[in-house]
Amino acid sequence: MKNNKLNIFFVVVVIGVAFALIYNKYWNYTITESGLKYKFIKGRALDSTLDDTHYCLINYVIIGPDGDTIQNSYTADTSVEVPYPAKPINELTEALMLASEGSKVEVVLSTDSLKQKNSADYRVKLLPGGKEAKIIFEVEKIYTLQDYYEFTQQKVKKRKEIEDADIRKYCVAHKEKGVWYYDSYSGIYYRLISENAPDILNDHYMNYPQIEEGKSVSFDIVINRLNGDLIIDSRLESRKYLAEYGGFINQIPAMNELPFFVPNGSEMECIIPSKFGWGAEGRIGVPSYSPLYVKLLNVKETE
Repeated sequence: MKNNKLNIFFVVVVIGVAFALIYNKYWNYTITESGLKYKFIKGRALDSTLDDTHYCLINYVIIGPDGDTIQNSYTADTSVEVPYPAKPINELTEALMLASEGSKVEVVLSTDSLKQKNSADYRVKLLPGGKEAKIIFEVEKIYTLQDYYEFTQQKVKKRKEIEDADIRKYCVAHKEKGVWYYDSYSGIYYRLISENAPDILNDHYMNYPQIEEGKSVSFDIVINRLNGDLIIDSRLESRKYLAEYGGFINQIPAMNELPFFVPNGSEMECIIPSKFGWGAEGRIGVPSYSPLYVKLLNVKETE
């Protein structure tokens, strides 16, 4: 009899603990007067609200109504930098103002509200209306403005050092076609590779476009990552790209600017830092902060 009572006691305890865990995971949300529905997965709320002279480094995941991951900033190699809000404008800014450094918060909001806040992402646009989605964000660091400035300066310096090292290594390994010239202002390495190309390159060449301002050009372009992965080849697409002097009609700055430095009838190779490519955001097949190989050919002025 005593053993039976102990067994029943342990079963009750196990059920109670399981229920508490499930309750904490699925139902234990706080709802504020404004309608914010949230809970802390890790850490705690701030003791007092900060002001807008601070910056936060965060990572986040957006989870759809069916539990599928819509966005995940953890896959990038840098945290998301956001200014600390001066006042709660919506559910997310209100939740951010509650979160302390090192905390992790889950926010429940409607898919309709999420679409309004993040309408640029096609995956968010495709979410069904009238459902609930979740955003889980983690506050990695909270900086004062001065600390944030120093952080960004160090980050930019470190990024540049890494990219420059990768670019120099590539140029040394691919010098069989001739000398690479370097533009210290842009950080671009370049050279003409076509036969009978004019001998006009020098260390200041990228300051002087070959095609007059106001003109447009058509061109073929090949873009690879430095590891050889092909990203774009207009010849395989059976199309030519267009660029307008001073315009921004293509995906990346390299496609809008570099064609104007290619002499008539010549081909040019460039190794570009990520600021002329897809930068911090990257794209499919191109990680964040990727320097790129760019080859430009068949550049012609258009009417």
